[in-house]
Parts: sequence; C-alpha cells; structure tokens
Amino acid sequence: MTANDLLIRLTSATTHKNVFVTNNPAKEYKEYLKLIHPDVCMLANAHHATTLLNQFFDAYQSSLTYPDDAGTTTYTNHSCTTKGNDALLELSYQNYKKLTTLNDPASLHFKQYLPQSGQLVNGLLTFTTPNRIVPLYNLQLPQKHVCWIFSRLIEFVGWLHQNGYSHNGINPASFYIVPQTHGLICTSFYHLTRLDAKLNTISAAHKSWYPNDIFIHKKTTQNIDLELAQRTAIYLLGDQSGNGIKLKKSPDINQTLLDFLLTPHHNSYDTYTDYRQLLQKLFGKPQFHVLDL
Repeated sequence: MTANDLLIRLTSATTHKNVFVTNNPAKEYKEYLKLIHPDVCMLANAHHATTLLNQFFDAYQSSLTYPDDAGTTTYTNHSCTTKGNDALLELSYQNYKKLTTLNDPASLHFKQYLPQSGQLVNGLLTFTTPNRIVPLYNLQLPQKHVCWIFSRLIEFVGWLHQNGYSHNGINPASFYIVPQTHGLICTSFYHLTRLDAKLNTISAAHKSWYPNDIFIHKKTTQNIDLELAQRTAIYLLGDQSGNGIKLKKSPDINQTLLDFLLTPHHNSYDTYTDYRQLLQKLFGKPQFHVLDL
C-alpha cells in the first residue's frame, strides 16, 4: 500500500473497521504511521491523514473495553481480562474451575465452550483461548450468523442443564464467538448455580430480560437460561432492548424465526430439537457461512 492509497482509505472510512482490516490492528497502525506521518510523507494532506489515523486507532482501542457484571472487561484477539468486584471475580473463577472438572463424555466435547485457561491474579480475572475471539457485546450481525450463534447458546445451556447447573447470566457481555470456526466461548460465571436451587443473583444490567415469574418463586429453572439466550439473539439481530419490537415487520428478519425467539420455552433439549427443525423448515440444509469480522 502506498501513502496515497492509505490517504484514500482514511478519508473514505466511516469506522475503524474500514481502516484496520487484519487481526492485528496495533501492528497495522504502526505500519500506517510510517507511511503517512508528516515527518516522512510529502503528501499535502499528510497531517490530516495522520490525525484521522490516530482517531480511528483511538476508536479501535475504546472498542476493546466493555462493562460486565463485575466491573470492566478488556479483550484482545485471544484473551479477556476483567477487573472490578473482587468477590464476584473469585466466584466466577471458582465456577469456571468447577465446570472444567466435569469429565463425562458430553463434557469433554462441551469444554470447547469454555476458555482454554483462566487465572485470577492481583484482582484481575483473565481467560485465554487459542483462537481469535470477538465479544457479542455491542455486536449486530446478519440473521444467517445469529442463527448459528443461537444454536450454540442452546447447546451450551443444554449441557449445563444436563449436568444440573443453570448459568443465570447469559447476555452479550458473557460470551465471545470464534469467527473462524463458528465456535462460542463463555467467559463469565457470576450467577452459575444448581438447577432448582434458590436464585441468589442475576445480571442487574439485564434485569428486564429475565422471566417475570422468577421474581416470585426465586428459583433457578431452565427457562431462565433459555429466555436470556433468546434475548441475546434478538440483541444480535439489531434490537439491543432484547424485546424484539424493533424487528417486527423487518424485511431482513424472518418473522417465523422472530416469533420462536419471542415465545417462552421451558426445556433446553426440546427447545434445541424444535429450533433445529425450524431452521430446516425455513432455510433447508445447514450451511457454513463465512463470518468476516
């Protein structure tokens, strides 16, 4: 790329994603700076281009941090680190380790939904993964990608329910996707508890996403995770409220699919089976859609 090519890219870009197009924006930034900085570039607009480059890089860096139930999470391509409430971080870490000890045949498969490793050091909870990850937080995707993400969410909660657990905190701040493999990684476990036990905590930021009846019986049931997964899918479709009203009559959203996401479900196995049958009916045989993020 020449300095003039970069200048054209910068002046036409509307988001940092138009500028930094590889998996290593920090490296790109340094390389671009060598091309466009006024000290080395003779183009008349070099100073303006450098200002734009810095603004887009600042936007990229700010996009790497988001709030979660314990405090603030910062992520890279292969890790996420949360700082905040020490007690919640300790609880999440211990619950993560609890899940990693499950060794039945199904769990050996579903551990791919967990980070490869985790550590809690000096008040910082860090999870790592060998593959590049992208958080669901503040993400909007085409329907074809939300379909497989929701499928992964239901698979994950079905595994938890099979082992007698309820996550109770499914939301965009608690999951990452692996674009390359269509994988899903859960990175927060603050509210994990046994099924049919007393529900002690919920995600305050997503209180309106929970089934209304839990505030009466205050008990962990399968429909909690299912409802939260459905709301998360609606969020990813473009309605961050999670209630789906914004998506009604949208030409980009299959309304039968939306109706399924808005309908209460109470058993994770039945929900997964019904959902896969619905996808077959609506879209035919499963296809792998490349996700370029």
